[in-house]
Amino acid sequence: MAEDSVVAPVAESSSRLTRLTRRGRLGVTSPELEGVSRSLREHHPKADQRDLQLAFDIAEVSHRGQMRKSGEAYITHPVEVTEILADLGMPVPVLVAALLHDTVEDTSYSLEELRETF
Repeated sequence: MAEDSVVAPVAESSSRLTRLTRRGRLGVTSPELEGVSRSLREHHPKADQRDLQLAFDIAEVSHRGQMRKSGEAYITHPVEVTEILADLGMPVPVLVAALLHDTVEDTSYSLEELRETF
């Protein structure tokens, strides 16, 4: 995790999060991903963005309650990293990894759950 972050308790249990993602209850398109989505369409017009949205949903729920020292929600960090990579033309799997890069390290979401989901 970045040095400028402050960790708070995870709001959702990882098993509950896994159930929600499997049921598709987190599938609402997120405004936070608009820039990423636009860049992805520009570089990869036929790319399926469902995994990108799922990764955001998992990261957002997993990091819920975590704040950066700046006071911003922690989710802003992985989204900003993902935006940079999308602007560079990286494909969906790289963008998914960017969104989730701190999730296993800093939340209760496990590597096993990540493998099962993706």
